[in-house]
Formats: sequence, structure tokens, C-alpha cells
Amino acid sequence: MESIFHEKQEGYLCAQHCLNALLQEQYFNAVDLANLAEQLDAEERLAMAESGEDTDDYKRFIEQPSGNMDDSGYFSVQVISKALKVWNLELVPYTSTEPTALMAQNDPAQMNAYICNYKGHWFTIRKIGNQWFNLNSMLSGPQLISDTYLAMYLAQLIQEGYSIFVVNGVLPPCKAEEIILKNPIVMKPKADQPKASTEEARFPSKGYRLGTKAEEDAKILQAARALENVMVPSTSRVDRRPEVEILSEIPRQPRERIIPIKVEGRNDVQTIEDDDDNAELQKALQLSLENYELEQRDKNLKLRLENPSTSSTSNTFAAANSIDDEEDDELRKALQLSLECVTAPPTPDQEDWFVTIFYVSGSEGGKMFTSNAKIIKSGGAEPDQFEASISQALLELETNSDLKSQLRELYITKAREIETNNKKSIIIYVPMPKLKAFQKIQTRLVRELEKKFSGKHVMFVGERKILPKPTRKTRTKNKQKRPRSRTLTAVYDALLEDLVYPVEIVGKRIRVKLDGSQLIKVHLDKNEQTNIEHKVDTFANVYKKLTGRDVTFEFPESYLTAMDFSLTLE
Repeated sequence: MESIFHEKQEGYLCAQHCLNALLQEQYFNAVDLANLAEQLDAEERLAMAESGEDTDDYKRFIEQPSGNMDDSGYFSVQVISKALKVWNLELVPYTSTEPTALMAQNDPAQMNAYICNYKGHWFTIRKIGNQWFNLNSMLSGPQLISDTYLAMYLAQLIQEGYSIFVVNGVLPPCKAEEIILKNPIVMKPKADQPKASTEEARFPSKGYRLGTKAEEDAKILQAARALENVMVPSTSRVDRRPEVEILSEIPRQPRERIIPIKVEGRNDVQTIEDDDDNAELQKALQLSLENYELEQRDKNLKLRLENPSTSSTSNTFAAANSIDDEEDDELRKALQLSLECVTAPPTPDQEDWFVTIFYVSGSEGGKMFTSNAKIIKSGGAEPDQFEASISQALLELETNSDLKSQLRELYITKAREIETNNKKSIIIYVPMPKLKAFQKIQTRLVRELEKKFSGKHVMFVGERKILPKPTRKTRTKNKQKRPRSRTLTAVYDALLEDLVYPVEIVGKRIRVKLDGSQLIKVHLDKNEQTNIEHKVDTFANVYKKLTGRDVTFEFPESYLTAMDFSLTLE
């Protein structure tokens, strides 16, 4: 495996090691990735500035540290994805429903490589030649993985909470590919163990047979009888207990103590220490024995609760136990109550009650909603009841559907319910930096939300801010010019595009009536007519409600191509 490029972990530069292991060459270093992270930060700042640099969201964004890198050497998945775009490679979430991901789930060995992440650690699993290798920088070297084990290994990583991405595209050629294609790496089988006779000859050792339970019990009882002649001197403060009770103390680890003892049949008692030392030693012995006695009682009670059936061995120890039945029952009940308390669900604190807020009537049985999960309102305002229901619906989709990886970093800013022509529609506002991410999954997201809200039409729009037209006074205060995207016309045009997304607007005409009012005619893509025609009235009514402007939607025939135009002339 010497031909395989593998970098060992240095600091927290696992993203660098992951990329270089994937490309099988040292193409990237920490400086390159830091430059990419700075480019992403600049793009995010520009996107946030579109809403206005005086907004709370922009100020909060500026105060926060970069989410694409930190001082330790960590880099986000956006940085890795941007670095791979140089090689025309794309990251596809393994658990998504995209065609590439479905192929990988069906047969992981069909793909070329995988990138895995868990708690900030990145590593690569790549196919080199026709064999798979784990190129984790935490390993001492490349680890060969069979095709059969690959599927089980990926399933294990997902179970442990890893995020896995399929590397889609053609990887650059490498030397290791050619070498391993010609000379595949063979896993060395483990050497067979030598025969018993050979092993005994080489390593002379003595084995011990484990006795049966009955034999062990007999030995313990025999040892207990042998202790009958051992007694503690009368000067000790240790209470005399039945000899069998001492039996429970034998399995303890040996303690090195100097204990003055007296054996029956001898008249002389030799003391090693003087009387003061002897008294202190006996006191320490008494405390240790009492503590151990309590430990043994707890162990015996636990064993009895786990195995209520009695055997001959348990009867022997039960007879030897000095605890009476009443005390035993009380301790068993107390232990049972403690176990019930441990398994009982914890009661939330008063401070946590603000998270679980609203009870929505009108639904079957009612539901409790977590308002703060997927909604962040400007100024830290609390969401209302309807916004909390939208937030809870998004949270349920994140936890229970294949949209988990896409929805994990997304959130909304507010939601409205608009009633037009005796029909209610839902408008969900999202922050501008997250709008493109929402639009990638908008088709599936709208379909799932419309199911949850009884067929109400759901639309996602970006939260944009209209800046007033500058005057002489405002020009002196604000040196920065008003962006063209923050004008009234630009914001209303962008709102119209958001409402009809993913359908493309192919044309637009403005008709001025005799009374001076305007009617906007919007031409939509003819190919999407069957998918979107039932919603055009909702789009028009919502746009009228939000902007006060009238709009109609049409699906004109496709424009004539150059060939059609020439045929028409002929």
C-alpha cells in the first residue's frame, strides 16, 4: 500500500487530509482552504447586506464568527464542496433521494468515493483500482475494505450519527490506481494457531480447570467452617457476627492489614502495636467491615430482584444471610422504588416551559408545538401561534423524512396566512442567504407542507427590505448609494419570481387601462402548465394582497425559432 497517498492527522486539519486523500495528491493546504473560506464569508456578507446593513440580522451576522472556518483548522462542508468544484466534483448527501444517492444506497460499491463527517472530523473512503480503502487520517495507514463490508460499514457510520456524502464526478488519475489494477492488494490471512502439543512444548505453562458452581459452593462452605476458630480479641470494638456472614467478605480484594487475633486453645495474645494504635486499628477495621456489609446487602438484593427463582446455591446463601425477612422486604421495596424513580421521565424545569407553547384547537386531539425550533424572528420577537405551527411542521419533516440533511441548517423568519376568495394560503418568509437552499428542496417541501395543512397552497418568498428613495437630506446622512435590488420595483419583481418558483417567467407585459390602472400580464413556461395551472389564481390574489398590483398569468405558445420563422416566410 506504499503507492497510496495517505496523510496522518496533524492538528485539526482533517479537511485538508480528507481532500488530499480523495485526490491522491497534496493539492490543498490550510492556506488554500482558508482563502476559500474567506471567499464564502464575503459572499454571505453580500447576501446579508441586500436586506440592509442597518437590520438586526446583518448586525448579528457580522458579530458572529465565521461558520466556514475557525482558528483550530476546522473547515465546513461548504469549503470542501467549493474546493471540489475546481475538479468538477460534487457532494451529494448519501441519505437523500437524488438519483446518485439512490444508486449508492442500492449498491455502494458502484460509486467512486465517499466523504464522511462526525463532529468536525472529515475522512475519505475511496475506490482505488477495484478495491476500497479507508483513508482516515487517524489511522496509521490505508485500510483495505471489501465490497461486502463497505455497505455494512456505511450503515454503521450512519447509525453512529455520521454525515456521509457521495463524491459525484470523475476523480483525477493517480499512480496508485495503475499499480493496484495490475497488482491487487491481498489481505493476509491470520496464521493458523499451532497445535496444542507444539504450543505446550514451546511455552511450558500450567492450566487451571474452572470448577462447577456446586464445587465452588462446597469450597466456600469449607472455608467458612475453617474460620470458626478465628475470633477477634475482646478489646476490639468490632461486633461479633456469625461466621457464615464473614463468608460474604472473602471475595473482596486482599487488604494488607495488621490485625491482632486470638486463636482458641492459646492463652497468650500477642499485640503488635500498643493499646492506642490497637484501638485506632480496630476502629478502622470496624468501619470498613460495616461499609462492606452494606455493599453486600445491596448486591444480594439486586441479584434477588433480577433472578427471583431460587436454586440450591441461592438457598444456601439465603440461609447464611443474617438479615431477617422484614428488613429484607423493606430494603427490596426501597430498591424497587428507587429503580422506578430512575426510569421515570424527568419533569421539565419552569424555564423550559417557554419552548413548548401553543395548543392548537380544531385538530384531532390537539398538538403541542415547539416554537423556537425552526423560526428566528428579527429583534428576538416570539412567534405567534400560526408561525409556531409552521415551525413545528418543518421540525417534523427534518426528523422524520429524507429532508433531514437539507433542512438541518435552514430556518424561517416569519409566516402569514392569507385568505383570498374563501380559500387560505400560506406565505413563508425565509432569510435571503437561505433562499437558494430552500429553493433546491422547495418542490418536495411544498408538497409535504400542503399535506400537513389540508391542501392549503404554500409559497416561499425571500424576506427583502425596500429602501426609500434618497432625498437631499438622506444623501448627506447615508453615503452609501441605495442598491438597485432594494428599490420598490426590484423587490416586487423578485417577489413575483419567488411566488411562481420553480416555474420560469418567460415574458412580462404591462397594460395601462383608461382609468390609469395597470395590469401586469406574466407569461409562464408552457411546459409547466399542467403542474402549476391550478395555482395561478392563488398567485395573483396573493400578489395583489402583498403589493396592491393586479397580475394575470398566461401560458403562451413557445416563441418561434429561426427555422420556424423561415418556414413561415416561405
